[in-house]
Order: sequence, then C-alpha cells, then structure tokens
Amino acid sequence: MELATAKPIPFRALYQANYKGLPINATGIRELREIGRNKFVFSSSASTFFTSIKETSLFSWNESIIPIEYKYVRQGLGKDKSTLITFNWENNIANYNGQSYIIQSGVIDRLAYQLQLRQDLAKVDATHRPIMDYLVTEGNQLKKYNFAILEEQYLQTSIGKFKTIKIDRIRDKSDRKTTFWLALEYNFLLIKLRQREPGQTFELLLKKAEINGRPITGS
Repeated sequence: MELATAKPIPFRALYQANYKGLPINATGIRELREIGRNKFVFSSSASTFFTSIKETSLFSWNESIIPIEYKYVRQGLGKDKSTLITFNWENNIANYNGQSYIIQSGVIDRLAYQLQLRQDLAKVDATHRPIMDYLVTEGNQLKKYNFAILEEQYLQTSIGKFKTIKIDRIRDKSDRKTTFWLALEYNFLLIKLRQREPGQTFELLLKKAEINGRPITGS
C-alpha cells in the first residue's frame, strides 16, 4: 500500500474511456513525471481513431502546486482547439494566448487542480469533510471550483476492487455534473471519472496503473 506524502509521487495510469455510455475503443492516459528538483509535468490525454485531446501542466512544488505552463490541444473532432497559459509569479500575471491578466497566490490551472485536490485530501480528517475550493484559470479569467467530499465506495475494475472516496464538483446554475472516485489506499489515484450534461456522458475507468514504477492492483 502506498501512503500519501506531502510531495507528489510520480505515476502512470491507463483508462478505458466511454462516451454516452458506449465504449468507443478510446484510451485515456494520465501521467505525473518529476523532471527536475521539485519540478513536475502532469499530463492527461484521451484518443480514439477520429479525435484526440491532451492537457499538460508544468509546475513546481513548494508545499503546494505552483503552475508554470498549461497546454490544451484538441484535434480531429469538429474545430481544432489549442490553448496556452503561462504564469509569471514575479509579477502575478497569467498570459492566455497572448492576453495578460492579474492573478493571485494560490491560483492553479484546469488540470493541476485535480492533483492538488489529491494532495489536500491526504490532510483531511475522515470525520470532518469540508467543501474544498480552488481558484482556477479558465481562458483569460478566474473561476472558483468547489468540491463536496461524499461517501466511501468500493469500485470494481479490470485490475481489482478499490476502496474510493466519491467527490462531486458543485456547480451553480449548470446542468453539467462532474464526479471523481479516488483510491483511498493509493495516494487518491483517480479510479473513475464521470461527466454528465444533457445528452452527453463521458467516463474514464482505470485499466492499469503504476506508482513510482510499481504496478498496483485492487483486492
């Protein structure tokens, strides 16, 4: 069993991706690599024979995530899209595709917040589950993401059963619902993700994973 620590632990996880409840032979990959002293790259990708989406977050670590650069690239489905956000912490400025705006300490990007959430969960008392919130860059603006920590659940996967904590993102005036299931015994590794909105459902379910180069399995 891997115990959560203050510093992020490198991992690589492979997921089955489903769209609208139907397997479409899609693959999702999430990976965290340490590329220097307290410097990391966190990436998330999903691809099929007709489309691909990839997000990448470059950040440094000093008791929490300090974003350096965020990239998003979508190709092959509808109109291609590319986003680049860079962070200048000396001047507290973020630059989005050439547009600059003021940020503040603690701001995080749309991918790295998921890793910061995992790190923060390790410090939460199991008997007291607060609403967790993050200030996240979305394009050229900042948005607050709020999360409710719900019940513990066992989830069955192709590599065994995992004890997880279920977490919902709280959205006001939105039909979109995002839910995460994170493994309690493996540094809150993502086991399942589900995003629903009218007429659309997207899911990721863990197929294979390793932490610090060691394969993991459920019970």
